[in-house]
Amino acid sequence: MRNPAKTFSLWHALYGPIYTVWLPHPMIVMASHEVLKEALIRQAKKWMSYNLSVFTLALASGDLWTGGMETTVTTLRWGFAYLLYHPTVQKKCYDEIYKVFGNEQPCYARRKQLPYVEATIAELQRVTNVLPWAIPHRTMEDVELMGFRLPKGTVILPQYGTVHYDAHYYPEPEKFRPERFLDEDGYFKKRPELNPFGMGKRTCLGENLARYELFLLFTTLLQKYEFRPIGSFANSLEELLAVKFFLRFCF
Repeated sequence: MRNPAKTFSLWHALYGPIYTVWLPHPMIVMASHEVLKEALIRQAKKWMSYNLSVFTLALASGDLWTGGMETTVTTLRWGFAYLLYHPTVQKKCYDEIYKVFGNEQPCYARRKQLPYVEATIAELQRVTNVLPWAIPHRTMEDVELMGFRLPKGTVILPQYGTVHYDAHYYPEPEKFRPERFLDEDGYFKKRPELNPFGMGKRTCLGENLARYELFLLFTTLLQKYEFRPIGSFANSLEELLAVKFFLRFCF
């Protein structure tokens, strides 16, 4: 798959909110907010009330290490790449940060005074789509999910990335638009369809720490620096996203 996120979005449009893929064994993909909410919140006990084996615990520990090390860094790296091609958004964020903090160190406790910055971070989490799908799991018993019967032993794959690019929730989802997360009065508006950290009991254990890190690093860097493309940088964001390489910033 050259672009898994777009491929899964296409399959969602063709086959609906629940469908099967063979990789090479059958795997059930849950690809809508309603299905994810039903499975991971309303029916959470059916998916969670089992003891962890030592082997499963070891795998989970590896997932925690990998997720904790890379996801926040990648979100920021590609987040600033988006800001390179949206200087107006970058300027609005800087103006809001300077108005609230001036040259003082940004403080997470005062984040509600920066609604546009919060909206920008939320939109960056949506478009960067660092973890478009959650870790696959297996049903421990027969499950009835929104009219679909999932036999015991079925592998399931929660597809958050498809929801983040679903035009039903986000019109023109390919466009970077922080205003999606602002209400009519300009205040930050949480949206239940945005789940970069997962849902229910499967929510990322490091969510609170990651939110601290994202906010403090994002605001501190924008307070101190202006980000602009230089040299033989990509001519457009689309061109940059099409290139598979490790994005590097030079200060």
